[in-house]
Amino acid sequence: MGKVLVVSDSHGNYRALEAIINAEPDFEVLVYCGDGIKDIAFLPLRESVTVVAVPGNIDRFSPMYNEELVITNVFGVMTAVTHGHLHGVKHTMGQLILLARQLDASLVLFGHTHEPVVIEHENRMFVNPGASGAGQYAVLKITNKVVSAKLKQVGF
Repeated sequence: MGKVLVVSDSHGNYRALEAIINAEPDFEVLVYCGDGIKDIAFLPLRESVTVVAVPGNIDRFSPMYNEELVITNVFGVMTAVTHGHLHGVKHTMGQLILLARQLDASLVLFGHTHEPVVIEHENRMFVNPGASGAGQYAVLKITNKVVSAKLKQVGF
């Protein structure tokens, strides 16, 4: 089993991200879905943690992470990571659904709306962890290519 911590939209609230990481110490992959990408630079992560991150609409010229869309295999599951602002997620999920089909992604992780949500559609899972700056995040557990998602919140 693999554990994935998904965060997004910290907007400079490093303290909230640190609280989230302290609440979930045993994750193996950290996915950051943009808007405050500089906040992850100094997080106390174990060397063994894999970081997948994309910039958001407020992350201009990030030298660390500059790909608007990352396609990666996470514990055997084809995963697309994006912030969502380029896909109109505040208005519709339609563009993300099309993207998932085009990429043959079983899992799509995104942010931008600050609304935590897990949607299953066409045998694909779409997860927005909410606003990590407000303590919201998602934990994914992947076993034998099956994904379970739990939305959580931490106080700080």
